[in-house]
Amino acid sequence: MSHFPQRSFIAGIGRYLPERIVTSKEIEEKLELKHRLKVPENLIEMFTGVQERRYAEDGVQSSDLALWAAQQALERSGYKPEDLDVVIFSATTHDHMEPATACVLQAKLGAKNAVVYDVKNACNSFVNGVDVMDSLIRTGKAKVGLVASGEVGSRFINWKIENRKDLERKFAGLTVGDAGGAFVMTASPDGERGIVNSHFFSDGTNWDLAIVEGGGTVAPRDPEKMYFLSESKKLVQLGITHVPRVFQEALEQTGWTMEEVDMHFTHQVSKMAVEKVAELLGEDTSKTLFTIVKYGNTASASIPVAVCEAYEKGMLKPGMKVMLGGVASGFSAGFISVIW
Repeated sequence: MSHFPQRSFIAGIGRYLPERIVTSKEIEEKLELKHRLKVPENLIEMFTGVQERRYAEDGVQSSDLALWAAQQALERSGYKPEDLDVVIFSATTHDHMEPATACVLQAKLGAKNAVVYDVKNACNSFVNGVDVMDSLIRTGKAKVGLVASGEVGSRFINWKIENRKDLERKFAGLTVGDAGGAFVMTASPDGERGIVNSHFFSDGTNWDLAIVEGGGTVAPRDPEKMYFLSESKKLVQLGITHVPRVFQEALEQTGWTMEEVDMHFTHQVSKMAVEKVAELLGEDTSKTLFTIVKYGNTASASIPVAVCEAYEKGMLKPGMKVMLGGVASGFSAGFISVIW
């Protein structure tokens, strides 16, 4: 008989949202979109649902947002930094090219007994990190682990928009918001609650649809290639094409029906895209908490941010059946089934 735990358990959750609020109206006025490009007022909200987002202050790094979220998650879990066996930093943004931001986070947090590393996969970074930690716990390689994200995507927005074609390529960046999120994970206390299944899909042929070209070997020193660019329409269409299928496959593997799921926490690139996927699945959005409206696209932090919001509002209860869903540039999609 195996002595390894059957399931890993999310023992504590945390998030951090910067204080600075930036509205979509402010951004449109700053760029003079209506005056210069003759586009409608409220364009950002019209196409994405984003009304406002948070921007980190100068001097605040990805590791800081992850740290502050991690401290809240640890406090809620009852564990201390020195209890952690593994720390995984999972985000699209990072402090430095080298070393891993997990090392910086470990030092700031005081997780002196942990093995640390980064897991990076665009907006799916966090759910992939949770999947890795689930495997470590279920195979006995870790007893207590932390997965943390710190997203400071606002520093990769290209504010130089010269024409409508330029706007289309840089539009997704205008929806970005900064945030931190974290889960503390351990073995299920009863063998029932916790992560039941995970299912992922990748299609690397579409790797160039959303990209920051600089910082790697292709363009290591070109400052003009350090901004986020996206072919948003094509990327959203990929999501609409693949996400319903991947979701259905995840449900089948878990042994759940659509009706049994109590809440959906899916990465949100736009309110309309989420509504379209729900429509294709024959669902309404009553089980979805829309965080994109007031926090924008917080990349990999979007799921822990939404989970914390539901918890703090009293919407998330022990025993609930929950789906954590990721969709990311590259392209990848996936769902983690959890009994909360």
